[in-house]
Amino acid sequence: MENDLRECRELLAAFWEHLPPVEEDVIIERMHTIQHNIRSLTNRKRALHEEQQALIIQAVTFACGET
Repeated sequence: MENDLRECRELLAAFWEHLPPVEEDVIIERMHTIQHNIRSLTNRKRALHEEQQALIIQAVTFACGET
């Protein structure tokens, strides 16, 4: 996921740096798609981190109850 996020950010930066004057609408639409993908990946990463933290707490709570 980190690699996907990095690649999307790099691709978006490349579009911004080399925005061609021809078919600007197509490029802008592609850039919006990339920005959406970045937001989606970031949200997924945050959700996975929150799930990981909840699972850690659950595991610790369970382990402490076993002793």
